[in-house]
Amino acid sequence: MTPDENSLLSAAGIDNATGILDFSIPLPLRKKSTCVASASYNIFTQTLTIAFQHGDTLEYHVAIPIALGLIAAESPGRFFNEYIRGQGEP
Repeated sequence: MTPDENSLLSAAGIDNATGILDFSIPLPLRKKSTCVASASYNIFTQTLTIAFQHGDTLEYHVAIPIALGLIAAESPGRFFNEYIRGQGEP
């Protein structure tokens, strides 16, 4: 694949390695967290991607109510520890 083809795929939101469109939606967290820096959710793959304050980014296969719970959580870090941690990566 040429560099121009890679650029076009990337601009269209297509993962060059898999050829799959990335439909991840950034999640607006209600509260700042010392644990969770940011999060996004892909409704098609049911993948929650969490970027942590310490630098790691991990993916979790969870249903949409869990992603919505993270948005509304009074403490995103506590919500992560209680409902998401241990769900495993997809």
